[in-house]
Amino acid sequence: MKIFLLAFFLHCSFYAIAQQKKLDSLLAVNNNYQKQDSQKVKYLTNVFRQYARLNNLTKMEEYANMAIALSKKIANTKSEAYVYERLGLCYHGKAMYVQAIKAYTGGIEAATAGNDKDEVAGLYLNLGALYSSIPDWAKALQSNQLAVNLYNELGDKDQISSCYMNIGVIYKNINKPQKALEYIKKALAIFKTQSKGINYGVALAYEQIGNIYADVSDAELITLGIQPVDRFNVATRNLQDGLAVANACNDAESLATSIIISIGNLYEKAGNNSSAIIQYENGLKRREAEQNPEDIAGMYLTLGNFYQKNNELPKSIIFLRKSIEAGKNLGLLDVQQRAYQAMSNAYEKTGVYDSAIVFYKKFITVRDSIFNAEKEKEITRKQLTLDFSVKENDYKLVQQITDGKLKQQMLLATQQQQNLLLKQQQLQLVNKEKDLQRLKYLKRQVELQNEQQLQASLLQKNTLQSKYDKEVSGKQIAKQQLQISYDGKVKIFLAIAIALALMVTGFIFYNQRKTARLNKIISEQKLSLEQLGNVKDKIFSVVSHDMRAPVNSLMSFIDILEDGKIPQEKLSLYAKELKQSLTYTSALMNNLLNWAASQMQGFKPIKENIDFSLLVNEVINTVDHHIKQKNVLVFNKVPLHTIIPADRNMAAAILRNLISNAIKYSYKDGTVAISVEQTVQLNKIFIKDEGTGMGDNEIVQFNNNKNQQPTESKRGTLNEKGTGLGLLLCKTFAQQMGGEITAHKNEKGTSFIVSLPA
Repeated sequence: MKIFLLAFFLHCSFYAIAQQKKLDSLLAVNNNYQKQDSQKVKYLTNVFRQYARLNNLTKMEEYANMAIALSKKIANTKSEAYVYERLGLCYHGKAMYVQAIKAYTGGIEAATAGNDKDEVAGLYLNLGALYSSIPDWAKALQSNQLAVNLYNELGDKDQISSCYMNIGVIYKNINKPQKALEYIKKALAIFKTQSKGINYGVALAYEQIGNIYADVSDAELITLGIQPVDRFNVATRNLQDGLAVANACNDAESLATSIIISIGNLYEKAGNNSSAIIQYENGLKRREAEQNPEDIAGMYLTLGNFYQKNNELPKSIIFLRKSIEAGKNLGLLDVQQRAYQAMSNAYEKTGVYDSAIVFYKKFITVRDSIFNAEKEKEITRKQLTLDFSVKENDYKLVQQITDGKLKQQMLLATQQQQNLLLKQQQLQLVNKEKDLQRLKYLKRQVELQNEQQLQASLLQKNTLQSKYDKEVSGKQIAKQQLQISYDGKVKIFLAIAIALALMVTGFIFYNQRKTARLNKIISEQKLSLEQLGNVKDKIFSVVSHDMRAPVNSLMSFIDILEDGKIPQEKLSLYAKELKQSLTYTSALMNNLLNWAASQMQGFKPIKENIDFSLLVNEVINTVDHHIKQKNVLVFNKVPLHTIIPADRNMAAAILRNLISNAIKYSYKDGTVAISVEQTVQLNKIFIKDEGTGMGDNEIVQFNNNKNQQPTESKRGTLNEKGTGLGLLLCKTFAQQMGGEITAHKNEKGTSFIVSLPA
């Protein structure tokens, strides 16, 4: 941290020297140019802007007045508007809001006189940004709407999208999520038409949409057409889309980091702390690489609060101290306030109440400073209302606006702002009361600690006194102990006799229990051996019956080929039938070997995070010949980036068997659909067909978890054969991954539901 501050100080020193040299150069150019024209106005403007960078307000205003006077003298409204705009930006950057509004207003009047609508619209945008920083949401909304009207006349869609974005953020800040989404989505639609949809505006819009869905209440979320249970997926999808675009842009590194941190916040709210900390640590690394001290300070605060919520107090205190140090050096009052409060809570949890009081008092001091700054802004707002209120008759362009909806929106924004101010005042009173209560509580804890220390010293003194008394009375007690010892021996003898009797009784009871357990184990082993016998019988039955025929067919076909007398038509027909037979035999062997291995504990699932949409596509490709044979439409309705933890090979085997079965029992030109439903605790995979379907008895038998025997396989719609091992294999693999498979009868066909833990 010390090295960082030293580098920051040296950077500032070199910066000041460079800025002074630049000022000297601009003054020389201005003095050498004697003509009184628009070029002279630009030179004067460059000089006063440089004085603003060096915080010399007197000289800044002197040269600014000279530039304004000259532009009026030569009657150049374009130059006059340009000077006013630059002067307004200087005042705006120094939080001198009254002077900034005067300058922006002067620029609007000059640009209006020169019929420069583009300049007028730009000045309204600056006014909107100024009113948002005070904040005065009603005027900010009005200024941006005026800019939209002008840009509509000019047909400048790029600037219209920026205005829509500003209006959406204003509605978000006054807690109007529906209106906010309306304008942000308008901006997004325009941004997507620019640079093939890869630009800063698209990423920013997705981030704002994701944060709105993440922050609104459940009731507001429902009004937006989204159920609370879908909040995480909808918000994450928008943030991930924004992150993808931001990473593809060259100028959006900081925005990409902000989106990563927002994703971390979502994971934290969802209770997924392991994923949240990965995002936060990634965000911290990126912030440090970006070398923006304010963002780094905020990231320290985020990590400190995260570790405190998870009761990792030592780590929390480390990051909170870093946040406080950075906040002090950078003058970030809000960061200091929240860090001091969190530090007080951390020390209170550890029981160090003295430190908790110290940091809580610092929190109150900084919070009062912020409150005073807000009071100054409130005074500025009132002064602007009295002296420089934006009315329709102050600007000529405002007279063209007759839209009653805008007035209604401004009225709502004004009411919302007044409500916010009232809530802030009420919150200040409540905070004062809480501060007093907390200080009393912390002081009481310190007093209790002191009382405990006093009681501990008294206890130690009493212990020493009792030890002395014990030694005095010990001799008297020793005499009594001889008699007690004799009595004790008698009692011990009796206790031993009783204990032996109890041990004999316990031994007999234990043997009876042991015999019962052994009988139960023998019964279970017998059942297991019977099941293994059934497995063996099934394997030999399948091998002897279902695998002998395809091999014999292959040998017969080879004999025919050796004779060379078979016509080409029959050769093609035999080859097609042989291919179908070998395909069936290959699937049979895979299922047979996998099922036999699973029954003998040969398979252990190795879970990993799988993109299930890609896995479904891979399985569909493996059965493509079967799909084309029946002309069945197979729909993969699983969204991209749907992550499910599972064993890849087991999951692929389950999908392959279920999709093959669905195709097998589908009619020609039928449909098969694969979809997924995800909750916090469960992932459900649906495979639905419109084929011949299963009977009621077959479904009951399949859904019986105790049934571990192969089912009787029916012929497919093209007379395809099966062994019944496929469904048993799917059932076994699902259970080994901690899930289950159930079958359900549809109006047409059958649905299989594979349930796996999230």
